[in-house]
Amino acid sequence: MDTTQTGVTPGVGQADGVTLPVAQMTFDDWYQAADDATKALVDQHTRGLKSALDAERADRKAAEKALRDTASKLEAGSAARVDLEAQAERVAATERRASFYEVAHAAGVADLKLAWLAAESSNLFTRRGEPDIEALRQQHPALFGAPTAPRAPGNAGAGAGQAPTPARSMNDFIRASAGILPR
Repeated sequence: MDTTQTGVTPGVGQADGVTLPVAQMTFDDWYQAADDATKALVDQHTRGLKSALDAERADRKAAEKALRDTASKLEAGSAARVDLEAQAERVAATERRASFYEVAHAAGVADLKLAWLAAESSNLFTRRGEPDIEALRQQHPALFGAPTAPRAPGNAGAGAGQAPTPARSMNDFIRASAGILPR
């Protein structure tokens, strides 16, 4: 099966005139090889998404601050104050998790959910609440997408990424020895 790119505009998706196989090409490779007009289109498209994400984060922080301010005005130990403080903690935890996922993805973490659980259980965050990716890398190096060696075909069925050998019955053997073609 041919996995090279076809129909690629010259200069886009090619590095120095060499067409990379699709299986090996990443978005970053494609972006680096793209011409300036294509890069401008991609940047323009993602600019709105980034600004929406920043606005959403600012809104969450403002909501958390408003909840904490309102809770501080209520009577200490009241049910309403406890509920508002718990809601503020949930908002803060959601923001912390979203920030972790963004930083961990940029650092090349292969399994973000597992990395979040490891960081939470080991408290791998700075004083400011930002994830400590280097400490995570030292304690759990397997989380960072190290490429694995491809498995050699060993006729182990679906376990080696191959189709299992078809099961043959005694009837198949008898028909084959009698010269009858299989159905």
